[in-house]
Amino acid sequence: MRPLLWADAGASIGTAARLLDGGDDSCVLVRLPGGFGIATDHDFRASLADDSVSRETALGAICSAPVVTVNEHADAPAALLQMIEHGIHHLVVTTDTGDPAGVLRLVDLASADVRDPLLVRASVRRARSIEELGPATSALGETVLEMAELGTPALQVSGVLSAVRDLVVQRVVELTPTAAPADEVSWLVLGSAARREALPRSDVDTALTWPDSLAGRESDLREDADLVLSGLERCGLSRCPDGANATEPLFSHSVGEWREVTRRWTHHPESQSALLLASIVADNRALTSVDLGSDLMRSMLDAARSRAFLSALLGFTVAVKPARGILRDFAVDHASAHRGRLDIKHGGLWPIVLLGRWLALAAGVPTGSTVDRIIRGTQAGLLTSDEGDDLVAAFELIFQLRFDRELAAIRSGGSADSHIAPASLEPLQRRFLRDSLHAVSRIQTSIRKAWASRGP
Repeated sequence: MRPLLWADAGASIGTAARLLDGGDDSCVLVRLPGGFGIATDHDFRASLADDSVSRETALGAICSAPVVTVNEHADAPAALLQMIEHGIHHLVVTTDTGDPAGVLRLVDLASADVRDPLLVRASVRRARSIEELGPATSALGETVLEMAELGTPALQVSGVLSAVRDLVVQRVVELTPTAAPADEVSWLVLGSAARREALPRSDVDTALTWPDSLAGRESDLREDADLVLSGLERCGLSRCPDGANATEPLFSHSVGEWREVTRRWTHHPESQSALLLASIVADNRALTSVDLGSDLMRSMLDAARSRAFLSALLGFTVAVKPARGILRDFAVDHASAHRGRLDIKHGGLWPIVLLGRWLALAAGVPTGSTVDRIIRGTQAGLLTSDEGDDLVAAFELIFQLRFDRELAAIRSGGSADSHIAPASLEPLQRRFLRDSLHAVSRIQTSIRKAWASRGP
């Protein structure tokens, strides 16, 4: 974090630019009547090419406001993700009271491993057709490989990947000619995309919502959705092969219908299909018409706050057991295709993802990544601090293992699955994995007992 340089909005551009002369700073914060703005070295250079601006023009004419900020308690990956999402090179750090405390620059936060994603993001933003979007999106694969080779942790790479893929979805929606204007519907991503935990070859799970005023146009809206998903496929992003797509009646409703559907699912927790569907839709994040899409999250949260539903969902959650053996370290598959191998997705990641999802709903804030959700669950007293630390460590380890397998398959040109032979791991990795799976099992039991002890 670098110290702040301040200037008044009425100061001339030339005067403000001299504050940067000879130093290692690259931005000035600008005092504005309603807060503050920012003028970066890029803004000063751009002003030289603008005939309507001179060195005597007031600084307020070229500064940007509002300013993208990050809280001083955030970690480096969170700050990096903010920069990638907004396509910026400077981030103002604020205190808990919202006062500026310093500035983060991209070149200080990370080296070459994060500059390429910003270039890819800029190419995606500049694309004016689906045909132009394809090459821009394809460059993301090489960027992911380079970041991984430079030692960037898998969850950080995944966060960057997810942020750029979000923009691809937004641009495809904007660039696809549809019967209904794009701003009249809200596109949402589900599953790993919503949690920002996508892998390089992950498909895109989507949902759709629209105002009740568009009732009767469901067929047109779903046909529009098919055009968008086809556009995404042309950019290398596959629709969900299991049917979690905005074209399906199960995942596309008006706002009012979504409220009724989620109320019906959560009021019948005895139905396993209702629990499954409710848990899927709990992982959602609006990418377009965000205010409209946020109604889905609010309706889901309102419906899911009942004790009966949370209890039933917890039973569904802890029924998915980690792949830990009783007599041996691991529970491996015995089918011929995967004999002697461990499924780290369904027997490792999935039990933790489900716990994170339940913790988020029980805490009343169902957004964020699995790690975010575990942290909030700890803060809400649903986990002890040691349990929270153990779950986060387990998730990071297993996610890295799965991520590495996918990257190896990309490099070799082969296909990847989530099965690994425990004997192929380094001894320390193997021990950590064994301890992690045992910790997840122990925490599942602990959470269920603690929840039952709370009473009705």
